[in-house]
Formats: sequence, C-alpha cells, structure tokens
Amino acid sequence: MSRWVHVVRRRSSPRPIGQHLQPALEADEAPELRAEVGVAGVPDPTKGEVVKAWVVLRQGQTVSEADLRAFCREKLAPYKVPGKVEFRTELPKTMIGKVLRRALRDAGFEVIYTGLHQTPEQIVATAVQEDADAIGLSVLSGAHNYLFARVLELLREQGADDIAVFGGGIIPADDIRSLKALGVKELFTPGTSTQDIIRFVRENIRAAV
Repeated sequence: MSRWVHVVRRRSSPRPIGQHLQPALEADEAPELRAEVGVAGVPDPTKGEVVKAWVVLRQGQTVSEADLRAFCREKLAPYKVPGKVEFRTELPKTMIGKVLRRALRDAGFEVIYTGLHQTPEQIVATAVQEDADAIGLSVLSGAHNYLFARVLELLREQGADDIAVFGGGIIPADDIRSLKALGVKELFTPGTSTQDIIRFVRENIRAAV
C-alpha cells in the first residue's frame, strides 16, 4: 500500500485557521458527532482561503454534512465553521500515526493529498499541473525502489526535475543509499518526528515566489 502527499508551496502568511473545529467535534456534550477530524485552510477562488474539515466517522455513524455544519454553527464563531467538508475512511498520517498534512499546513505549507493507490504517472502529472515544489511519498508496499525511481524518471521527462522528491517507509539502509544516489532528497524511517520532516521541507523546497 502506498500513500502520496504533494507539498506544493509555502504560504507567505500562514494562519492557524480552523484550529477549534476538532475539539468541538470531539466534545462530550455532543457524543453523536464525535469523530476523528483534520482541519486546515485551503485555497478558495473567491475568499482566498476557507476552513476545510476532513471527517472520519465512527462505525455505524450516520452524521451528514448538514448535521456537522449545524453543530459547528452552534458551537463555533462563524469564521471557524468549515466552508468545505469531506468524509473519509481514514486521514493521511505519517508512519508514526500523525496527520502530516495538518502539521505541514500549520508550519506554513500548502499540501495536496492525492489519496491511495495513485500511479507514478498520476502523481507526476498532478505535481506538474499544480506547480509543486516537492513530492512526498510514503511507501509501505515494499516497492520503494521502483516507485521512487519511476517518479524521478517521469519528472526528468517532463523537464520538472527541480521538484524535490522525498519520502518514507520501512526502507533498508542499503536501499536508502541507492535511492539518494538516484536523486531522492531524503528518506524517513519509522520513528521520525514530524518536526524533523517539517525542518527538512523548510530547508529543501524552492523559495516562495
């Protein structure tokens, strides 16, 4: 199984948007709406940025988007109510179980999560279309040697080899050395802290325009 995350670009003025949504949804006074939630500011063509919530319901829950919005309007200030809601079966996380997308957004980066089972061709096409600064791959299938090499090859073919490629997974030390020799910027193994990953991204993606 493979997970793919694009780190797109730095935001010039990062803000902690939507940070109060998750505690409200998990509050004891509304157990019927308790859920695992990820929130972040996402680009919006008219407002610039809006709050988006990614929600993973518990088994058997039947909460609708309308239910969630009504609850948020009751519990939160208007500007904290999510403008977009997406129900998911899981949230994208690091090898140590943290929601990396949120951590990177909070650190001032815009992130596009493309979901599971994307091919290298799909990932590179999206990265080029979105003018990505970096591609992060978390590969759990054991196919890391092929997948990283193929992404690098496709980026060169597209004339986009300035897009940094990094990633992580259960990768043997010998394979890490080989992949770095091919051009992978960094590889993280289980137990790496989110702050170490953020520090790497800060130091290695292209400067914001």
